[in-house]
Amino acid sequence: MYKIGMFAHICQVSVQTLRYYERLGLIEPQHTDPITNYRYYTLKQVEQVHRIIALKELGLSLEQIRDLIFEDITASQVVIMLKLKRAEIENTIESAQKNLNHINFHLRLLEQENKLIDYNLVVKPIDPLRVLSYTASYQTDQDACERFQHAGKSLKTSGAPLKYDYAMTISEHKYGRCLSDLEIAFPVTDNYEGEIKVDNDV
Repeated sequence: MYKIGMFAHICQVSVQTLRYYERLGLIEPQHTDPITNYRYYTLKQVEQVHRIIALKELGLSLEQIRDLIFEDITASQVVIMLKLKRAEIENTIESAQKNLNHINFHLRLLEQENKLIDYNLVVKPIDPLRVLSYTASYQTDQDACERFQHAGKSLKTSGAPLKYDYAMTISEHKYGRCLSDLEIAFPVTDNYEGEIKVDNDV
């Protein structure tokens, strides 16, 4: 058997981690000396520690791991737990990507105008609405600004009835950072039917 220091070294974890796992009931020493209170572990328990670490890397909480190890958890229950964790991670990634897009948009405007922006972008859920949509691809920030200016100018001269200000999205192509997509949505009244020409594009 091995003292806790050597056992921690074998498992590639800290002594503090083993003590924490013990407090949570995830692992118990094979033997504890009643006089010195030294804890001793066996090589068979290395697999148990590695299993805890593997499940933790999947995103499960230590409480969930304890249930998996010591409770009668079925395979279908494990699948449900992992699917819920996957959905949580996917939502986090989606939210982070939206924040990243907003940061990139602010950076583009700041670099283009060389001054602070006097408004903030806020993400809000909205009901479905009718829009005039302009989409294009661009390679430079200057190109994107020019396309936006052309779209706005064409809209003003058309007399289309706007409900409120435009919405804009910018996204990079998956297969190359040199080209990005620009989409501008101009909300119009619900009964509006029409299209606007912008540089020979609808």
